[in-house]
Amino acid sequence: TYNWYSDAECTQFVHTGTTFTTPILHDNTTYYVKALVDNSFSQDFSYTGSEQLFVVPQGISELTLEVWGAEGGGARQSGNSYSGYGGYGGYSVGTIPAEGIDNIYVYVGGEGVLSSSGVARGGWNGGGSSYSTSSGDPASGGGGGTDIRINGNTFYDRVIVAGGGGGGGEDGGSAGFGGGEVGGSGNASGATQTSGGTGAVFGLGANTNNEGGAGGGGWYGGGATYGTQSYPTYSSSEAENGGGGSGFVWTAATAG
Repeated sequence: TYNWYSDAECTQFVHTGTTFTTPILHDNTTYYVKALVDNSFSQDFSYTGSEQLFVVPQGISELTLEVWGAEGGGARQSGNSYSGYGGYGGYSVGTIPAEGIDNIYVYVGGEGVLSSSGVARGGWNGGGSSYSTSSGDPASGGGGGTDIRINGNTFYDRVIVAGGGGGGGEDGGSAGFGGGEVGGSGNASGATQTSGGTGAVFGLGANTNNEGGAGGGGWYGGGATYGTQSYPTYSSSEAENGGGGSGFVWTAATAG
């Protein structure tokens, strides 16, 4: 946008536009033009199953970051009535100054998968996995967390996180939702700001060597029945609904 003025201080506005046709002039007259730049914009990122890089343009003063965690696997996606429903992913939003931020790394979590035979993979970016023996004994992976990392791409560079939902259990019901602040508990425990659910750790939901639901990813991961960080290779029993991962928003309080 270009604004035209009749004085050097740009206080006497006369026109807006890329060109300006003057009135009939009888003397030499100077006009002044000022370009107005709108630096506000939005950028959306969809699930790709890999890191996505965003280079912050010059002139940006602040960044509003908004993230949604992924849903855990379960009956909603597959229609398998023997499975519980996966927990929905969480939501987090926050605004930070852009000064000193050059690169943003975006990690969009993937949905957990329901399996009727073998491994039920957790969603990308932290979702836990479980193991099925048949369609009557299904297993559901936890949803991946969604996060944004600043000037680095480790778990410790995350400034905002939305937790993934837990995977649906073998005997119905609903898994824990993703955080937000804390993850919901299914039959297994959800994550908090300072600890994961049963078998979960920082950034990773719990796996389980059982049918049923695994934990969602997040700031800390959601738990699972007999939860572990070992990748499942068999099923020894039945597991219920997994817990949701927790979310996180970087603030002066949480940074300490």
